Amino acid sequence: MKGSQSKRNWRAINKSLINRGDLTFWVDQEIVNDWQNVTQTGRQGAPRRYADTAIMMCLILRYVFSLPYRQTEGFMQSIFSLMKVSLPVPSYSYLCKRAANLGLELPNLKRILFC
Repeated sequence: MKGSQSKRNWRAINKSLINRGDLTFWVDQEIVNDWQNVTQTGRQGAPRRYADTAIMMCLILRYVFSLPYRQTEGFMQSIFSLMKVSLPVPSYSYLCKRAANLGLELPNLKRILFC
């Protein structure tokens, strides 16, 4: 038993254990393309700046990582910076207001993702 343990590649094992903490994040190109709202409602007032899918993505990440709204804004800015994508990020107050109107319910999402 001792002989087999000494022949293990501990450097590779340590590297693989460290890599378990690596976070890779993909954003579908369709979401990037549809990030900003371009549809006109025909109603008075300014149109919504961000598409519903953009707000939903932010809210889902907020829920999955248990982030407050301000940290969600910073997290999204960080993701776009790492992706080298120059998209505007909704402010925390805008996310909060839109969350109330979207009716997105996420109570079972963590159980689905992590089971």
